[in-house]
Formats: sequence, structure tokens, C-alpha cells
Amino acid sequence: MSCSKRFRLGVQFLSTFDKTAANQLIEKLLASLPDRQQDLAELGVTEYAIHNLAAKLNISTKHTESGPVCS
Repeated sequence: MSCSKRFRLGVQFLSTFDKTAANQLIEKLLASLPDRQQDLAELGVTEYAIHNLAAKLNISTKHTESGPVCS
């Protein structure tokens, strides 16, 4: 879906609720990597892929002592 031609345009029109939901989804995906890295990798979900999706959604990610967070 993020590879569609007008994905970035759609991102610009996301509501605050949708942006918050996207942040939470990215955080949950990043947080689940250490516990289920092999399972997720088999599905094609890698840390690199999650960071790429976050960038396409204009979400910056960083790692903290308490785990990954989005800002």
C-alpha cells in the first residue's frame, strides 16, 4: 500500500486520530521485534521494513532505554 503513487498525498490528509494510531502501530511492531524476530522475519517484517514504513508515514523513530518510541 505504501508503494502506491499517491500514498504520500494520503498521509498528508490523515486525521490526528489516524496519525496517533499509526504511531502506536509502529511502536508496537518495533517493541515486538526482540520477542518474535524470527516469526516476523518469516512474514517479511523486519526492523528495516518497519523504519521504512515509519519514514513514509512521516514518523520518526528512536530507541530509548524503555524501548522504541515514535515522535
